[in-house]
Parts: sequence; C-alpha cells; structure tokens
Amino acid sequence: MKKLILIFCLGIFYQIYGQAPKDTLFTLKGKALAGEYVRVDQKSIFFKIDGSANVSILPKDKIDKVSLKNGDAVNIITGKIINLVEKKRLEDKKRKICESNQKVRIIIFPFKEDKIGRAQQYIQDYKSLCYTVVSNYDAFKFFDDNDISHTDLSDYDIINMATALNVKRVYFGDLFIIHQPFKQPIFYNESFLKAGLELWKKQQIIAEEKAGSFLYETVYYIDTISRERVYIKTNNLIMKW
Repeated sequence: MKKLILIFCLGIFYQIYGQAPKDTLFTLKGKALAGEYVRVDQKSIFFKIDGSANVSILPKDKIDKVSLKNGDAVNIITGKIINLVEKKRLEDKKRKICESNQKVRIIIFPFKEDKIGRAQQYIQDYKSLCYTVVSNYDAFKFFDDNDISHTDLSDYDIINMATALNVKRVYFGDLFIIHQPFKQPIFYNESFLKAGLELWKKQQIIAEEKAGSFLYETVYYIDTISRERVYIKTNNLIMKW
C-alpha cells in the first residue's frame, strides 16, 4: 500500500511540474547526478547521465548510493534492487522483536561434556536476538548463599534461584558422542557383473556415511512461569568426524 502511495505521489509530481522523476546517483563528494541507472559489475556502475548520449562507467569506490525513480535503491555491491519501504517494514519488525526480547532475562548453564564451547555459542546467539543473558555466576552465588549444592540441583532449586534473580528461562544442555565403526559391504564373486559392481559402490558410500564419530546434543530450558521443562533440541546431530 505504501509503495502504491509513493508511485501515486510521483505521478502527481510529474503532472504538476511536467517532468518525470529520474534515477539519481550520489557521489561520495556529495554530487547528485540525475539520469538512468543501467547496471553494475564488479568494479563499476553503469549510469546514463541526463544530457549524455552514452552510458557512463563510474568506479564504485567513488559512489555513495543510487536511488531509483520509483523509490527503490540499488545495492551498489551486488546490483540487487532494494525495496526501501519493505526494508523499513522489516527493520521496524526486527526492532519491535528486539525490544520485546530485551525484557526476557535468561541464564545458560555450562553444558555437560561440552568440549567445543557449545553453551557459549548459545549465549552469543541469544544475545544477537537481544535477549538479556544473565551471568551464571549470579546463579552459583545464589546457590552458595543458600547452601545449595551445585552438583545436585533440582528443578525446585532452579526455579527459586531464577525467581530471585527475575529470570524467566534457565537453559541446560547435554552433549554426547556415538562412535559407529565402518562396516565393509560384502562383495560376492558372482557380483562381478557391471550392475553388481555399481550396487557395491553405492553400498560402500552408504557405509562410509554411517561410519565415524557423531556428536549430538539435547537442550532444554526451565520456564519459571509455567514451571515446566521445554525441550528445544532432542538428540540433534551437531557434527560428524
């Protein structure tokens, strides 16, 4: 709807002033050149400047931006057309989600058998989504102050701690490895025919895919409002080697 309104306004402008809107190229020195955008390549922007019979080839490192007559813009690196109205809508949506997430305080405990910093990755991911990640130091201090063992925590202990720290969710994770030996497919002598050989090759590929060491994870959080465990990953494969 906003795009239609913009196009309608441009049409009114044209009727009043008798001049159709133009694409505009802005240089890093602040100069604005009206004309027609053509395309970009790896190093240059192709732009037909008003009054010129030929298309000008301008170096990208001298250009600030290119605005199109319909209100869109050009990504001068890729040449992709950017719908500025849609871009603003998505940015506003992202901002609102971020503002909402900031109100949610969470704690992520160290994962069991975590040799690859998986819990830290979750911390970074949730921070990137604007959640307020509370240090688990505060949680352990609560347990110490209340003579609660770190190694024998119940959901009751976790909920009491989280309530005291105004935390909504407390995350936990378990990592485990499963080793699968390679099982060589049996190649019978009577299978020397071409079709039999091709089948054996396919079985060999499947056997190689099934063999190796596989790292899995299970991740859940305790919701202090509902007082329930919510599993977000259950025996999910992380990597294979």
